[in-house]
Amino acid sequence: MRVAVVDFDVHHGNGTEEIARHWLRKQRSKVDYRSHSSPDLFFASIHLADDGTSSGINFYPGTGVHDDMVNNIVNVVVPPMWLAKGASATATGDTGERVRKKAKRFGDDDPVPQQKEKPTETELQGGRIEWMKSFRERLIPALRAFGPELVIVSAGFDAAASDVGNLGVHPKKNTRHQGVNLRPEDYEAMTRMLLDVSHICDGRLVSVLEGGYGHLKTTEAGLTLSRDVFAKCVQAHVQALI
Repeated sequence: MRVAVVDFDVHHGNGTEEIARHWLRKQRSKVDYRSHSSPDLFFASIHLADDGTSSGINFYPGTGVHDDMVNNIVNVVVPPMWLAKGASATATGDTGERVRKKAKRFGDDDPVPQQKEKPTETELQGGRIEWMKSFRERLIPALRAFGPELVIVSAGFDAAASDVGNLGVHPKKNTRHQGVNLRPEDYEAMTRMLLDVSHICDGRLVSVLEGGYGHLKTTEAGLTLSRDVFAKCVQAHVQALI
């Protein structure tokens, strides 16, 4: 059976990737491997990545910045939003180059244009606009080309707006920076796109809950985690599945 695993948790699915790579190596060791027309396992992960070289924020786990097409692995990297706020900020790969070009176009001292109106999300790199564009234009075509007979979704919801799972904490400045800002409708859209692909395998799609923690909220009792946004994102995903 041709199995595809798609991970949209905000962190790179490094453990799943290693399992996928080990599986293919095991398959290659078999005497009759050459009789197979193509690998029977595909893994794709969309996630944030920053090695902290210029921003000072090393986003966990620091892997998944390159594809491994030999082992049927696709890594879709989205730069965190905090990179767009610094002219010298860089990310790894093609997405990082777009951040650098954006900064250069806006000026060396301030990559965000000084204007009365707040910049739109399309002007800022790394937000939900770029995430969804990368999911639609890079991940989905690769998944469709694989032709899965079963799709397994690593459904993490920590890319949601204000979720602590996508916070970047500067170790020296002790400041928090939001990495991405997905909304419930984005999770619904991603789910529907995956379902569209699953039609080629009679809708065989399984969703497994991963990250999603909530956002910080100040109450009379002090700082706590509120999970209302997290719950709405999960609900949107499940409703789309139904």
